[in-house]
Amino acid sequence: MVKETVERVDPDTGEVLEASLVKVENRGPTSVTIAGKTYDMVKRVNLPTLKHEENSVVAFTILDPIRQEVSLRRTMARVDGEMREVEEEVTINVVRVKEVTSGEDHEYVCNAMTADNLRSAYQGHTYVGRTFAVQKLGLVPGKRYKATNVIEIEPNAA
Repeated sequence: MVKETVERVDPDTGEVLEASLVKVENRGPTSVTIAGKTYDMVKRVNLPTLKHEENSVVAFTILDPIRQEVSLRRTMARVDGEMREVEEEVTINVVRVKEVTSGEDHEYVCNAMTADNLRSAYQGHTYVGRTFAVQKLGLVPGKRYKATNVIEIEPNAA
């Protein structure tokens, strides 16, 4: 357990206020102490991204419908006859999930194929509340995306 303390002064009263975050195994704060009072976490609003490496499997329960967000990606492009690194806007598929082994909430960035497979197999967002294992494979020959295997699993392992 790591405890970080930040002191600040109230500009109106000059009183020193102490704000502490208690961190457990780098999972983020589980409580916050402000001016001597401790408040337990109800829900984490900004979530860490669930990392998913090639040739690995992640398992999670989907908590909310898949949503599309705009992200910036660095890429090389020809500008005025020269190759330069530029930023381009891309649409990504993001979903809030609960990772099955840790029980922690995360944001998971689905590739387009995974998102489309879930939407078509579970119409009307019926994938929400279900548990899935997703295996990320290598690049599809001639394409810019990686193949995935998506299976629905029982939430409780034997």
